[in-house]
Amino acid sequence: MLGRLVSSVRVCPYYTARNAINQTQMLTQQKVMQMPKRHWAQVGHVIVTPPRVKVSLLEKVLHSTVMFVVWLAPVMWFLSQVKINRLQYSQKMEETLDTITEKLKHSSISPNEQPVPDIVFHDTMNKDLLSKWPRFKNVVPDILLHKTIDFAQHVKEILRMNIKIYQPYLSTNYTKIPSYSIADFKAVQQYFDKNHLPYHTFSIPNEKKLRVTIRGLPKDLNLNELFEKLRSAKIPVKRVHKMKVKSFALEQAPLILAILPYNKEGLNILRVRKILGHDVTLEPPIKKLRQCHRCQKWGHAQRYCHGQLKCVKCAGDHYSTTCSRDRNSSEPPTCANCGGNHTANYRECFYCPDSEEYRQNRVKRLKYKTETPRFPRQLVTWENVDTNLYKRITNIPKHAEAIPF
Repeated sequence: MLGRLVSSVRVCPYYTARNAINQTQMLTQQKVMQMPKRHWAQVGHVIVTPPRVKVSLLEKVLHSTVMFVVWLAPVMWFLSQVKINRLQYSQKMEETLDTITEKLKHSSISPNEQPVPDIVFHDTMNKDLLSKWPRFKNVVPDILLHKTIDFAQHVKEILRMNIKIYQPYLSTNYTKIPSYSIADFKAVQQYFDKNHLPYHTFSIPNEKKLRVTIRGLPKDLNLNELFEKLRSAKIPVKRVHKMKVKSFALEQAPLILAILPYNKEGLNILRVRKILGHDVTLEPPIKKLRQCHRCQKWGHAQRYCHGQLKCVKCAGDHYSTTCSRDRNSSEPPTCANCGGNHTANYRECFYCPDSEEYRQNRVKRLKYKTETPRFPRQLVTWENVDTNLYKRITNIPKHAEAIPF
C-alpha cells in the first residue's frame, strides 16, 4: 500500500526529477543488477520495483494541494455551474407556467372564465388625469355684439320682450351682453337673428364637448370598429377621427381624437386603460389659437359666429374658398381686421393675440383693470336704461382704448 502511494507520488514532475537524480547517484555507487536472459517462449516478464524514496511531510502536503487545484477544483466548479443552471431553469419554468396560466384565465379555452373585454377600465378615476382638462363651468355664455351696431337702440325692444340681461360691457370692437338665464340667452339670439345683427357667442353648458387624444393604437385601426366598441362600453362618443401630424413617429402610431359630451357619462372615457388589447394613454389636445373662418376675428369659432362674412385674402364679403385671389395675383392681400397689406390670419397683425404689439397692450390693460375698482353687475331695467345702461368706468386711458379686445 505504501509502495502504491510512493509510486503515485512520482506522477508529479517534481518527484520524477528527484527520483532520477537519486537513481543516478545509486548507480554510480553500486553495480547495476544484471537481469537474467529469457527464452523467447517464456511468458510474462520480471517487474523490477525501483527503490523507494523518502518523502517529507511538507512535500506530501504540497503534492496534495497541487492535486486538489489541478483535479478537484475544476470538478467542484463544474458541479456548482450545474446547480446554478438547474436553479435558473426551474425559475424560467415557473415564470412560463405562470404566464401560461394567466393567459388561460383570459382565453376562451376555459369555459368557466369570461373573455377579455374590448375596453378595459381602471377601477377609479385618476384625479391627476382629470385635472389636465379645463373645469366644467355651468354658466350662461355671453353674447358679443360687433361694434358697428349700437346696442342702445335695441335695449328697450329687448326689455319689452321681458328678456333679462345684465349691464353690457363696452370694448373697442365688441359689446359684451351677459344674459340672466339660458332662456334669456336664446331669446337674445333669436332677436339678433331676426334683425340680422352681427354677433358671436360660445356653446352653452349642455352643448360643451370633451376632447380626448388617444395614444397607443395601431396605424391600421378601423375607426368605425373603434366607435362601435366605445359605444358598446357605454361611452357616449360623438365621433372619432385621426389627427393630422407631421412627425413620422406619430404617423406610425397615430393620434385619435375622440369627441364626447362634457358630462358624467362622457368622463368615463378617462378611466379607459386598454382598447382592443392595446395599452392606451389619454391626454387633452394641444390648445391652439382660434380664428373664425367667417368674420376672420380671433378668439371664437365659426360654429357660433353670426357676424359679417369676410374673406381672409381680400376682406371681401364672401367665403375664402370662392375668392379669385391667390399667391400669383398682382393685387396685394387685404386684412379684414386692420386693413393692412397681409392676410387676416397673419400672426404679426396687431389684432392677432400672438403678436408682440397685442401682448404689450394687453399687459397695460390688465394693469389698468387691477387699479380700477369692480362693481357688482346689475340687471338692465326701465329705471336705469337711460341713465346707467353700460357697466363701464369713465376716464379710460388712451392705451386702454387702443386695445382691440
